[in-house]
Amino acid sequence: MREWHSRGQGFDPPQLHHISFAKGEQRSAVSTTPASYAKDCKTLKHFRTILIIGIIEILIGGTTLIGTFGSLLLSSNTKPFNVLFFVITAATVSTLIGVGILKFKKIAYQLLLYFSSVVILSKILIFMDVLQLSGELQTIVPSALTNTISIIYHATVIAYLKKDAIMKIFHR
Repeated sequence: MREWHSRGQGFDPPQLHHISFAKGEQRSAVSTTPASYAKDCKTLKHFRTILIIGIIEILIGGTTLIGTFGSLLLSSNTKPFNVLFFVITAATVSTLIGVGILKFKKIAYQLLLYFSSVVILSKILIFMDVLQLSGELQTIVPSALTNTISIIYHATVIAYLKKDAIMKIFHR
């Protein structure tokens, strides 16, 4: 059958919108049934949420790195070397984890779960006055507010990443 775009050349155009599958091969195309459409929408929502988590991690690490290096360039850094090293290392790790999450890397998934757990534990210990940080890590935002937001964010990340559907995405 000749289509309008074959312009009478005597050949059949390729099937642009139809996917043929070999015998026994799984279909990966979107199905038109309501149940599979809902499943595909849910999968898309998971991917979107994972991308948001990755972007947040990059923003946390990236802004910290920019601020730290900016203070070094302006000679306004008051942090001792060991604190500066910790801040740069933590910010770099956060940025790299974010990039790995955007690439759906299993190691980034595992590291984000681990570091989120460490952050929650450290913030709880800070609230209980078991762990005290020197003033070098404090920012202009009140520490109680940043610690609370950090606990909520990291607990949400852990709960979300531990869902079966999310684990399957990173363990393929």
